Amino acid sequence: ALKFLGTIGFRRVGAVARGGEPYDTIDVSAPTAIVVGSESHGIPPDVAGELDAAVSIHAVERFLGDRALAEGWPLPLGAPASGKRVLVVGAGPCGLAAAYHLTRLGHAVEIHEAGPVAGGMLHFGIPAYRLPRAELAAEVARIERLGARILLDRKVADLAAVREAGEFDA
Repeated sequence: ALKFLGTIGFRRVGAVARGGEPYDTIDVSAPTAIVVGSESHGIPPDVAGELDAAVSIHAVERFLGDRALAEGWPLPLGAPASGKRVLVVGAGPCGLAAAYHLTRLGHAVEIHEAGPVAGGMLHFGIPAYRLPRAELAAEVARIERLGARILLDRKVADLAAVREAGEFDA
């Protein structure tokens, strides 16, 4: 799950434990580290050969995610506003990740979620004892603070009609 971190990223985790903030290394690719930390259980192959002892990816991601939420670390800012409006259909894991990355590219993002809560299968498919709902809600709120707007109970039944309405550039 953290293959994008590589050896340097894992070494930077130690800086977090000592008070540093290398959290942006993870957030650039995975905006919901605490969620990923609840479900991942492997060591990236590029790091495994350089370790003195076993490292739990789950524990590393969970540590960083918990610390980020507890200390209110902001998600890294991105590009200046592009003037483009983007509609994302669904606030599940992919929709949230898309909204995160598109917002960081400077686009105004609006997510239309058909259900009553954001999170999709993270909420409905993972038991609360594995992924506490308050933590999932906190991760979603961080993406909203970055600038993404989430509209719940808003099903997109006709994407062609939404496009023709011209409200969104993409």
